[in-house]
Amino acid sequence: MNMVDYYPTEEGTEREHMEDIEKEIYADNITISYEGLFSYKELLDLINEWARSKRYFKEVLESKEKVTRGSKNITLELQMQRRIHAQYKCLLNFSLEVSDMVDEEEEIDQNMKNLNSGRVEASLKGFLMTSQRSRWETRGYVAFIRGIINKFVYKLDRPAYIAAVVGDAKDLTFKIRGFLNSYPKRNDKTKKDSAE
Repeated sequence: MNMVDYYPTEEGTEREHMEDIEKEIYADNITISYEGLFSYKELLDLINEWARSKRYFKEVLESKEKVTRGSKNITLELQMQRRIHAQYKCLLNFSLEVSDMVDEEEEIDQNMKNLNSGRVEASLKGFLMTSQRSRWETRGYVAFIRGIINKFVYKLDRPAYIAAVVGDAKDLTFKIRGFLNSYPKRNDKTKKDSAE
């Protein structure tokens, strides 16, 4: 797996490091818990395809795999970002922990497939990043006035950008939950057990 995948933005520019960025959290600790059959490879493919379709730059921050006598434990941390306006970026921090994962051969959709079984814990945080601070906070009194206006009068960030952060975080969460929850319904052995 590549440590860094680049998906071009609409403007065709590469990821840039923003100096003096301001980062506000709008999707905090959205969690997914699942235990049972799934395909780890297909889960990673789903995340990669989602990032590609939404034009996110994806970077692997941490990837650990610990193999024990009978199972695997995997930790994966991703950071994805995309530009939504000249001064605004959407940043998603995604962490995935798979514990007690074992390989199994099961019948899915009437075909035998090599799958995995274990516990999946995922969490997602969504941030809106902007370089507005460098424009506003060059003088102390301007930063103070901005803080007062943001808190009591009018939030200067545009709601459309906030909605993009929250929408993308929820969309990825729903896709992963739907993917994982589809396996018990597709497993022929589970269908037979529930029918009896």
